[in-house]
Amino acid sequence: MGVIKKPNKLLFMLIALLVLRFPLLYLSAANIVPVEILFIIYLCGTYVLTGLLIYQNRNDLAQYNITPIALLLFLTAPFWAILAGNDYDPTLWVRVGIGVLFAVLLFTKGKYRFHFEKANIKIIIANTFLTILLCAVMPIAIHAIRGFPFIENAEAFDIPYIWFYQLSSAAISEEPLFRGFLWGFLKDKGIKSLWICLIQAGLFWVGHIYYIGTGINFWIVHPLCALLLGLIVWKSKSITHSMIVHSSINTFADYLRHIPFLR
Repeated sequence: MGVIKKPNKLLFMLIALLVLRFPLLYLSAANIVPVEILFIIYLCGTYVLTGLLIYQNRNDLAQYNITPIALLLFLTAPFWAILAGNDYDPTLWVRVGIGVLFAVLLFTKGKYRFHFEKANIKIIIANTFLTILLCAVMPIAIHAIRGFPFIENAEAFDIPYIWFYQLSSAAISEEPLFRGFLWGFLKDKGIKSLWICLIQAGLFWVGHIYYIGTGINFWIVHPLCALLLGLIVWKSKSITHSMIVHSSINTFADYLRHIPFLR
């Protein structure tokens, strides 16, 4: 009798996350599924599945570019949403409960202990400097690529609050998936880092297909950002940096469009 291989739980979970990301968002963009329902299913479902993947692979998180700081950012994500004043989000307190539950499971039953890999101080400083530089330069570059567009908005644009919101939503739902577990899964299959970077960028780009009607924003900005975020993770071996850059790009690129109309 042949050896029966156990089902690959990671693969199944990745497929489930991609299903939440692709068909569900497409249905919403086509107005087939109400946005309110999608919002709850997508955010909560993604947070739960990602949390389960983290718990199941808690002893090998570095393989998936999830360093201790990235893990802390994930677990505390709902609290960043609270700081953002995102009280209208019906998933907020549900995600707070989920985050607390996963933290308790990790540090008690899972016996997880933070382990910081030894790294050259010069490398740490270089990665930090590069991250800060990209947070400042990329939004300006994107604004220029878009043709310096402006939109009128009489309301104040509170950068800290918007940044916290982006960290708690886009960065948390996308970075662990595309540049965390997907990256580690493909690497385990023997695929070279260059191809992994291209694959994740392609999937990330297609995952934003509902922006296809925005012209240059979809055809240039999104694939460019996907490649950049992939390169950041390839270089730093941590989605911590890509989470921060991702949140900053979304925040400051939007801020630049509002500048002429801010009060």
